[in-house]
Amino acid sequence: MPPPISIIIWITSIILASFGIILLLGSKERTTRAYAILALTIAFWSIGMGAYYLKDIPSWLIFWNKYNHYTVSSVSLAFWFFARLVRRPEAETKVVIRRILVLEIAWFFLYFFTSLLISDNFPAEAIPYIDRYSLFHAVGLKFYIPFFTFFSFGFAELVHAMRVATKKEDFSRFRYILLSSAIGVFPAVAVTIFIPKIGGTLDYYRYAPIFTLAWVAFTSYAIIRYQIISVRLIVAEVSVFAMSTLLFANIFLNEISLGIVPRIIIFLAFATAGGFFIKNILENENQREELARLTEELSSANENLKDRVRIRTVELREARAHTEAIIEQLPSGLVEFDESFNLVRINQAGEQLLGISREALLGKSIAPKDVENVDLSKLTAITFPIVAKSSRRIDPAMAGLTDEVSVNEIMLAGAKEQELQIVTARLPEENTTIFGTLKILRDVTKEKLTARSKTEFISIAAHRLRTPLSVIKWILNTFLSGDLGEVDIKLATALSRANETNEKMITLVNDMLNVARIEDGRFGYEWIKADLINFITGITKDNSPLLQSKKINLTLTKQTDEIPFFYFDPAKLGLAIRNIIDNAIKYSDEGGSIELKIEKEGDFAIIRIKDSGIGISEQDLKSIFIKFFRGKNATTYSREGTGLGLYIAKNIIARHGGTIEVQSSERVGTEFIIRLPIQQLSRQTLEEFSFS
Repeated sequence: MPPPISIIIWITSIILASFGIILLLGSKERTTRAYAILALTIAFWSIGMGAYYLKDIPSWLIFWNKYNHYTVSSVSLAFWFFARLVRRPEAETKVVIRRILVLEIAWFFLYFFTSLLISDNFPAEAIPYIDRYSLFHAVGLKFYIPFFTFFSFGFAELVHAMRVATKKEDFSRFRYILLSSAIGVFPAVAVTIFIPKIGGTLDYYRYAPIFTLAWVAFTSYAIIRYQIISVRLIVAEVSVFAMSTLLFANIFLNEISLGIVPRIIIFLAFATAGGFFIKNILENENQREELARLTEELSSANENLKDRVRIRTVELREARAHTEAIIEQLPSGLVEFDESFNLVRINQAGEQLLGISREALLGKSIAPKDVENVDLSKLTAITFPIVAKSSRRIDPAMAGLTDEVSVNEIMLAGAKEQELQIVTARLPEENTTIFGTLKILRDVTKEKLTARSKTEFISIAAHRLRTPLSVIKWILNTFLSGDLGEVDIKLATALSRANETNEKMITLVNDMLNVARIEDGRFGYEWIKADLINFITGITKDNSPLLQSKKINLTLTKQTDEIPFFYFDPAKLGLAIRNIIDNAIKYSDEGGSIELKIEKEGDFAIIRIKDSGIGISEQDLKSIFIKFFRGKNATTYSREGTGLGLYIAKNIIARHGGTIEVQSSERVGTEFIIRLPIQQLSRQTLEEFSFS
C-alpha cells in the first residue's frame, strides 16, 4: 500500500491532468491551450514525485529517476512557451513548436536511452526514500542549466509583457500570471533543489506538488478572471466528468440493489444529457466569443473610421483653404448666390469690379428693385441682367463655352460706363434639387472698345472698297461685252480672270461687312411669312451653273408632310444656305454629289445638306464655326476662302431661333443639319429676339 503522501500527490496529479484536459478541449484560444499543456506537464511530473515516497523500491527505480528529471525539464520548456504566447498571442509559433518537439525528442532519448545525463549504476537493494536525494540529483549542471534557463526566459517574457502593456486590464492579467507563477515555481524549486542542497534535509520535499497546485490555481484564476475561458464551461465539464466517473464505477459495485442493466442505462442517460448540456454551454460560449470578436472588430473598425474621417476632414479643410485661396486670387470676378438670391460669396476681383464691400453684403438677399439703390445697382444688374442699362444675350459657343451656361453682356451706368461679360451657371446643392447661382464677371470694356474700333475700321474700309470694286466690275464687263469694240482672245482671257478676282474681292468685302454688322448688332432682318420649300428650290436653281461646271449632281428631296408658312428672312436665310451649298461644291471633286432634304419633325423644319467632299477632321469640327477658321485639309484643297461663311450662317440661323450642327468624316463627306422653329411667332417677337 503506497504511503498517504504518495496518494495525496497522485490525487493532485489527477486534478491537474483533468484540469489540463478540460482546458485543452474547451478553448480555441492558443494561450489557454498552451497553459493546458503546462498543467498536463506538471501533472505528469507530480506522478513521478509521488513515487519518491514508495517504501519498497521496485526494480524500475531508474525509470522513475529518469522520468522525473525529464518531466520537470518539460515543465520549464512548457512554461517558457506559455509565457511567450502570453506576451505575443498572435506570433507565428510553427517554427518554435518544431524546435520544442526536436528538443523534447532529444531529451527523451538522452534521459531514457543513454547514461549521459543519469547513470544506470544504482544499487539493487532497497534504499530509504530519505537517501534517494543524492541519487535523484546526480545530473548536476547537465540538468540545472536548461531547467533554470527556460524558467528565466519565461519570467522575462511575463515581465516584458507587463512593462509594455498599454491597457490596464492587460497589465493586471500579466501581473496575476507573473505572481501566480512565482508562487508556484520559487517554493517548489526551493524545497526540491536549494533546501536539500544547503540544509541536507528532505522534510519539505513533499510540498513541491502542493506549490505547483497553487501555481495552477492562481494562474487559472487570472485566466478565468479575464475571460480567456468560461467558468460555467469548466464547472459543467468537471461536474459531468466526475459524476459520469462515479456512475461508471457504480456499474461494477454490488452494494446497490439495482441490476447491472439499469445501472448502465442510468450511466448512459446521464452521460448523454451531460454531453448535450456541455454542448449547449459550449455553443453559448462560442457565440459569446464570436460576439466579443465582432464587437472588437466593430470597435476597431470604428476607430479606423474615426481616423479616416479625421484625416479626410483635414484633407478637405486643406483643399477648401487651397480652393478659397485660388478663388480669391482669380483675375475674374466671382459671385455666388443661393436659391433665394442671398449673396453667399464674392471674391476680391468681384468687389473691385462692382465697387462694393463683401462684409456688408454677404448673406443679403438681392431683388430686381434694388437696382434703384446706388450702392446695390451694379450688384443687382449682374444678378438680373434684364434690369441693366443695356443687356445683350450672346451664344455661349461664341464665347467658347458650353450650352449649360448663359452669357450676357451688360452696360453698367456710372461716372464711367463699364461693360461686363457675365457667365451664369446653376449650382446644385448636395443631395438636393435646389440650385444656387454662380456668376463669373469679366470686364470687357477695353475689348469692346477695341472690337468696336476694329469693326468701324472694317466697315469704313469695306464701304470705301465697294465703290472702286463696283467701278472695276462695270469697266471689265463693258470690255468683255464688246461695247467698246472687239477684244482679242488673249485680252479677253486676262479680263475674265481679272473679273473673277474682282468678284471674289466683292464677296470678301460683303462678308466682312456682314460680320461687322453682326458683331455691332446692325445686321437687320426683314421677316416675311413664306414657303420654305419653294424658297430653297429657288436657291438650288441659282447654283445650277456652278454645279454644271464641276459636274456635281444635286438632288432635292421634300417630305410629303406639308411644312406650313412661317416667318423667316429670305435674304439672310438664303445667304446662310448658299454659303453651305457653296462650300459643298467648292470642296467636292468633279462628279461628286450633294443631297438636300427638307423634313418636318414636330415644330421644326429640318434642312439637311450632305456632300461627298473631302470632309472635316474630328479635331477641326470643334472650331468649324469660329470666325476666319479653315480646316487643314480645306486650305490644302483650295486656297480660296475666308473662313467667314459658316460663322455668318450660324449667326443667321441662331437669330431665327434655330440650330445648326455638322457631322463629318475625312474623305467621306460632310452633312449640315439645320433646325428652324415653325411655330407661329409674331413678326414683332422675332424682331425683338433678333436684337436681344
